Amino acid sequence: MKDINVPAYIGRAECGCVIAAVVDDGTDPEMVSKNVAEFVKDGLVVERQTVGYVREHWGCQHRDDRHNNGVKPTSMDAGQIQMF
Repeated sequence: MKDINVPAYIGRAECGCVIAAVVDDGTDPEMVSKNVAEFVKDGLVVERQTVGYVREHWGCQHRDDRHNNGVKPTSMDAGQIQMF
């Protein structure tokens, strides 16, 4: 899949799990900035990774305060944010 190398910002919970992500393909930098700011505001550790990384590491088995259905993202469009 060609989109696995597209950059993304992730938000890690205190346990280290990836619970938030936003794609950064350059089409909407303002929206990406707003989402990353929300990650920081929510106390998440922010890292720059790839969509492929998000797909492989999505989810958290440690948190019960958010919905956690174990579903990994299969498609992340530019700027799409997924959080649970």
